[in-house]
Amino acid sequence: MPKGNCLRGVLKDERGRVCRTIEKKVVREPEQVTWDGLNDLPYGKYTLELSHEEEEMSMNLVKRI
Repeated sequence: MPKGNCLRGVLKDERGRVCRTIEKKVVREPEQVTWDGLNDLPYGKYTLELSHEEEEMSMNLVKRI
C-alpha cells in the first residue's frame, strides 16, 4: 500500500489478473481523477481496489454495452 498522499487503484478481471493500475499523488481533497485506457478493456466483470493512506476499499464492476 502506498504511503502518504498517494491514491492507488488496481483493476482486476474475474480471474484475478491485473488489467490496469493507476497511482496519483493527491494534492488537495476532493480531487478528481481521470483514468485513461479503460475503454479498451473487453466486456466482463472486474474488481476495483482503491487505497489511500490507511483506507482501502474494493468494489465489483461490470462493463457491458
